[in-house]
Amino acid sequence: MGCRGRQVGWSTLLLAVLFTTGRPATAQSAPAQRVTDCLVTLERRVELSAQHAGMLTLLQVEVGDQVEQDQLLGLIDERAAKQQEAVAAAELEAAESEAQNELRVQAAVKTAELAAQELKIMEQIRESNPGAISPLEISKQQLKMEHARLEVLVARRAVALAVITMKAKEAQHRLASLEVQDRRLTAPFRGLVTSVRRKQGEWVSQGEPMLRIISIDRLLIEGYVDAALHSPREIANSRVQADVLLTRGKRHKTPCTIRFVSPEIEPNNSFRVVVEIDNSERKFFPGMSADLLFWTSEAEAELDGN
Repeated sequence: MGCRGRQVGWSTLLLAVLFTTGRPATAQSAPAQRVTDCLVTLERRVELSAQHAGMLTLLQVEVGDQVEQDQLLGLIDERAAKQQEAVAAAELEAAESEAQNELRVQAAVKTAELAAQELKIMEQIRESNPGAISPLEISKQQLKMEHARLEVLVARRAVALAVITMKAKEAQHRLASLEVQDRRLTAPFRGLVTSVRRKQGEWVSQGEPMLRIISIDRLLIEGYVDAALHSPREIANSRVQADVLLTRGKRHKTPCTIRFVSPEIEPNNSFRVVVEIDNSERKFFPGMSADLLFWTSEAEAELDGN
């Protein structure tokens, strides 16, 4: 093949590459913005503190232990709290029984019905024999019937009050149960115990830190973007990738999800950005340095126009 044929072949190949990619390869791979000196930080960490003062009767974790969510880690003396919970449970049971007791209402209704029936009979007798029953006896029976009807209202009112009392006892029982739960140290999420500050059998004060738990399954990277180059809105709608510095100078790139873009511009004309990365393979650790690479819609539009 001659030189002219080779030139046509190379031109055809170059056009094919350009039409396939839609943009020059060098321009496509260039990030719109590289944010350097970013820091890898923890997403989830917690200091478990004592909710109540008392003796630490159980502690079943050590530094370095992996814990699961809701796992029981320790107990602060809960004997008195459990007794209060038992008393509250008994009072609630009695209140529920009283609230569900309709016998008093039923008895009052029957008494009122009987009084009304007796009055009706007395009036029938008086109609057939006017002198058999005096007007005073009729009046007494009428009062007796009215009193019986009022007793029905009183009985129903007592049941309504019993229901209110039952609800109050339910709240007291829940409060007593919370008092027991507050003495149990449980893991709020799956993580690693990095600090244990007390030993089993020691006395702890209310609010005193007991354990520290962290999770590195997902991590955050924080950095600051130059506001002279991009706006917070522009960065919030961009694609992002992290370039993390590993040990011995190695680097690893991984996709990210933007978690937060601050709308506030700092005095140095930059704004804070926080992204989230998956760390299920344990490649990254808090404290590592990283760069963030952003592709904004404006930059992509410029690339499309090239």
